[in-house]
Amino acid sequence: VAVIGAGISGAALALALRELGVEARAFADGPMASGNPAALISPRLAAGSEAGAACHALAFRRAVERVERTAPEAVIARGAERLLKAGEVERARATVESGLFAQGSLVLEGDRLLMRDALVVEPARLREAWLGAVERFAGEQLVREPDGWWLLGGGRREGPFEAVCVAAGFASAGLAGVPLRPVRGQVAVSGERLEGPPASWGGYVIPCRDGLLFGATHGRGDAGDDVREEDTARNVEGLARVMPGLAARVASGPLAAVAGVRAAAGDHQPVAGSLGDGLFVL
Repeated sequence: VAVIGAGISGAALALALRELGVEARAFADGPMASGNPAALISPRLAAGSEAGAACHALAFRRAVERVERTAPEAVIARGAERLLKAGEVERARATVESGLFAQGSLVLEGDRLLMRDALVVEPARLREAWLGAVERFAGEQLVREPDGWWLLGGGRREGPFEAVCVAAGFASAGLAGVPLRPVRGQVAVSGERLEGPPASWGGYVIPCRDGLLFGATHGRGDAGDDVREEDTARNVEGLARVMPGLAARVASGPLAAVAGVRAAAGDHQPVAGSLGDGLFVL
């Protein structure tokens, strides 16, 4: 099986396939949205259908179990809090009372939702633990031939494969015809130490191995992965609205930034499954 993409989706697929006894070869080229020095895994507030809420709750529990069991060295911090806007308190209460999370996993205290099982992880360590070897190849086209699937690009042909799993973020739209739109995101990275728990509020601030990370911007329809000064300023402004003291400290020192492109579906749900004839997408 060929896995196209070496971000978190591709890495999770490679691990799952290996555990099923399937030989997986991972192919990737270029930047990825999973390139940040730290990432937050946290529950999603209840919204929409019961099935949707159950799907996201299961995905969260699965992610935490998967990380703790197979790559505990990737964990930077455990536990986080969600700073709730006025209109989110009842959604948070519904999330706590949904029965989809373990007793005590979520605790509502006024306008804060304490998330005991949330994790801050280092994506590079997860990818290292899960992926195995990655072959550098900018596949431009997938072709189904009588002997199986072939990856074509740059004058090269790789194959044949019994199946292909496309997990290439926004590039999956062109490779597999999946209806996705780009959402550009930029985060800021500071050498300041985060005092207190990781927190989210629409934006988020989390610890890195050396400092902290905060953001992120949401540039809908923007597929650029260049770093922009105005987005760093926007991230500092967002942090200042909830943690003015911390924002002042990080703004007075050097700030780095990382940008990437998320892949979003129109209904904000995951896109996963078979496209037919041995072609899959995640």
